[in-house]
Amino acid sequence: MRNAIINNRIISVSALVSILLCVIISRLPTTLFAQTSETWVHNGDFEERLRYWRSLENATTTNGRTGQGVKVDYDSGNSDIFQELSSTFLAGKTYQ
Repeated sequence: MRNAIINNRIISVSALVSILLCVIISRLPTTLFAQTSETWVHNGDFEERLRYWRSLENATTTNGRTGQGVKVDYDSGNSDIFQELSSTFLAGKTYQ
């Protein structure tokens, strides 16, 4: 096993690599990860992704000032809206 010396302490290379990866990931822009509904609205992906829904079994679409939105009828944890948009949508709320 290889070791490195940092501040007069011996640390394994694998531990050092793990620490460096954590630091790198923590500094990546959040746009690479799942977004909240508010972010989808602001960056325009929300309306774009509505076109790819397989069904609106749990939600209804609405037209609004900023484009097409969706009203979630019930919890969508395992539904198309959750899988397509990769966000958390609460039942009874309207997102647009």
